[in-house]
Amino acid sequence: MIKELNVSLGNISPATLDPPQVGVPVVAPGQVLATGYYTEQTSGQLYYYDATVDQWYYYAAGYLYPLAIPWEASPSDMVDLVAGDTLRLNVTFKYIGPAVTRTFHAAIGTNSKSGSFDEWGGDWNPEVEIDIPECGMLVPISKYIDILIPSGHGGDDGACYCKIMDGFTLTVGENCTPYYYDVCHIIEPEGEFSEFAITKFEKV
Repeated sequence: MIKELNVSLGNISPATLDPPQVGVPVVAPGQVLATGYYTEQTSGQLYYYDATVDQWYYYAAGYLYPLAIPWEASPSDMVDLVAGDTLRLNVTFKYIGPAVTRTFHAAIGTNSKSGSFDEWGGDWNPEVEIDIPECGMLVPISKYIDILIPSGHGGDDGACYCKIMDGFTLTVGENCTPYYYDVCHIIEPEGEFSEFAITKFEKV
């Protein structure tokens, strides 16, 4: 069964498909960073990461400014899901520029309301190649990403977001959605019988 969630990426242009502006740095799932300064190679922007609180800052004019992707309530009612269901993310954005193909990453994760996003990993976080046509002006575009719900996380509530996998930083409304909480509830699987048989007949 397909159940839907509507999300928006905002305005996308060739510049924001590989964004040089200040945004939240992208860290691969499972990668551990030490506290310290990091430089984005394309723009030369200097960042500072505080590992003790999992917080990024950007450096400008001698000051550190905190960076974060905001958390927002789901734009849809919480969706009940069981293994085998499909959660469809209806993604909208406006685009101007040449025809391109980009990798969109969707993720279901721990239902927090602040801080970083804890992706559940594996099949919970698919990546999809999406073709974007040439547009001479900002044009509304709608696409979708399907997440086939695997087993696991029964009884948990899930959060969700979507991003474009290009560039060093994430900027909400340009290549990343907010983190949405209360998106879905994974229903506990019911008891299941298998290999039912009679093993012996005896007089008692």
